[in-house]
Amino acid sequence: MMLAEKLKKCRLEKQYSQGDVADQLNISRQAISKWENGWTTPDLDNLKLLSQLYDISIDELLNESITDFSKTNELLNTIEHNVEKKNSAISNEVLIFMSLSIVSCILPPIGIIVNAWLLLKTRNKKNYLLVKVLCIICILICIYNNVIIVNNLFFQYSQGNAELIQ
Repeated sequence: MMLAEKLKKCRLEKQYSQGDVADQLNISRQAISKWENGWTTPDLDNLKLLSQLYDISIDELLNESITDFSKTNELLNTIEHNVEKKNSAISNEVLIFMSLSIVSCILPPIGIIVNAWLLLKTRNKKNYLLVKVLCIICILICIYNNVIIVNNLFFQYSQGNAELIQ
């Protein structure tokens, strides 16, 4: 049980209102409400006064809260570990996509298709900006190479015909 829940439970067991406790501690009723809702925690002096008022030790008030904090820390560590795994998986996928994009530039017609496919696959992914930029660059390179290839084929064909005519 969290400290906030324990404070409320103890107050209700003693049949005190929040105003009664606030008057005893010489603080506002809103402060008691914030403690019991878990928005803030009482300082050490108020914890001491609360333990006296509720006839419970400070250790009993805080003991299970400390256990909850350790459970919270375990949960945070698990979440952190899962995030690291996900980031590692994303990093591996980014490297694979980048390699595929670069290698596909060797064959210009296929490079356009592969890079367009990679752009579509990564269109909704925020962490893939570098892959998207690389795909666009590779598409432009492939288009340029395709133009050169077609131009060379056409130019050689037209030169061959010109020699035949002479």
